[in-house]
This record gives sequence, structure tokens and C-alpha cells, in this order.
Amino acid sequence: MLSQRHVLFSVLVASTLNTYVFGALFNKDVKQQFADPQDNYEVVLDGDWRINNPNTINAFANGSVQASYNAGADTTTISFAGDPIAQNLGNFKHFGYGLLVFPKKEVPILREYWTRGAIETNTPACSTAYSGNLATQNVTVTLRNDSSRSITLTNSEYTLSPTSIPLADMNRTLMGPGSGEPTGITHPAVLPPGASVQFLTPKGSLTSTIVTFIQIENTPPLSGGEYDDEVGIWTQATPLDIEAIPAVSTWGLVALTLVMLAAGTVVLRRRVIA
Repeated sequence: MLSQRHVLFSVLVASTLNTYVFGALFNKDVKQQFADPQDNYEVVLDGDWRINNPNTINAFANGSVQASYNAGADTTTISFAGDPIAQNLGNFKHFGYGLLVFPKKEVPILREYWTRGAIETNTPACSTAYSGNLATQNVTVTLRNDSSRSITLTNSEYTLSPTSIPLADMNRTLMGPGSGEPTGITHPAVLPPGASVQFLTPKGSLTSTIVTFIQIENTPPLSGGEYDDEVGIWTQATPLDIEAIPAVSTWGLVALTLVMLAAGTVVLRRRVIA
């Protein structure tokens, strides 16, 4: 039979180790606005994002997806390449990458751009991070501009699902504007470099898969040759992938457990002495 001291120790472990880790998965779309065909699209992420057998979506025909890590800058460039894509002002092109079991706390996008040879043309970029609250069982979602250029958030929505969503389904046809719940953020919202906005999901949503969809644009004024349309970004977090922050009540339980453990230890010592 377990002693009172052993039971209390088990409660302490359960209280402090009940945390989650965010699995990395994103899909995005962008238009090819430029007269010259583009043969590469790249997304620069903060940290090491090299993944074995990742899920990918590549708009280039006969294409390939490669993750290149720069140890000095601690960044990873995800390169989507293939047959050149001609100018198309009406249709979005999709690029996706990630794996839900890959342990990351957020999708920190530093830069995105089309390339043709050595010519790079930036498109809007925005990061998404998830933080769970064990007490209220909801999630804080942070949208942050980690790029070097001001962006404008024109739309933000979220979808709760009992199961994970396939990467290929995170698109404008199945999960486009108006398909999700409004975040409550006022649009348009201008985000200078380093700025962020947040929203809360409903109480109890920590047990659901969360997909966040945002639309962003480069904030005017624009210089000649800049991308002047919107892009869409979908990110996903599943229940076992969300990093949780113990609430005050949880920390109180931990403190109370420590006190009871100490008291139990004193009682045991007195009995031994007696």
C-alpha cells in the first residue's frame, strides 16, 4: 500500500508535468504577380526546422521542397522549387510544410519571398503562437510580425475540430474567409515590426484541434515592384501539441503539496525518534 507521502508526491508530479508541446504545421497561399516566371518560393523560419519526412504542399510542378539550416543565424529556409510559374493575378498558389509531432511552440515566420534566379521579391509574413491555460482549458493565440516590414492584418479566424485537419484541406476552398469563427480582433490592424495582437479561444477548447487562418498585406506606401496583394496563412495546433502554462490555482496546488510533504516528513521523523 502507498503511504500518504507517496500519494502526495504523485499529485505533485501530475500537477507540474501536465504540459503540452506545439506541433509545427503551416499552409499558406500567395499570388504570382510578376511578369517574369518565378521558379522558387522561400519561407524563412526562426530556429531549426529540419524535419524527417515532413508533410509538404508545393505549387510548382515537378517540384521539390528543401529545408536549409543556417546555424550562425539560427534560421531555416524552406525552399519550394520546380518548373517556373507564370504570372497569374487571379489564382493563389499554395505552399505547406510541417509535422504535427514536430515539437515547436510556434510558427515564427521571419520572411517570405518569390525568387527568379538571384532576384528576390518579399511577400507579407506573420508568425502564430499558441499557449494553453490548464485551469480554463482555453488557448491564447498570438499573431506577431517578426518580419522587417510593417504588415496589415485584414482578417483573422479560427476553427475548432475534434480531430486534426489534413494539410491539404487548409485552403480557401475548405477553410477560406468566413468559414471560421471571428477572433474578435479589429480589422484592419496595422502591425509594425515586432508588434502583435492576441485572441482567446472559448473555455474548454484545449481539448480541440485549433486551426488559425489570417490574411495579411504589406502596409502602404508600397514601392515599385513590391507585392501589393494579400496572402493567407493557416497554422494548426492539436490538443497534445499545445504548450500549457500552469494557472495560479495550479501553482497553489504545487505549493500546498510541498507544504504537506514537508509536514509528512516531520511527522515521520518524530515517530522514528519516539
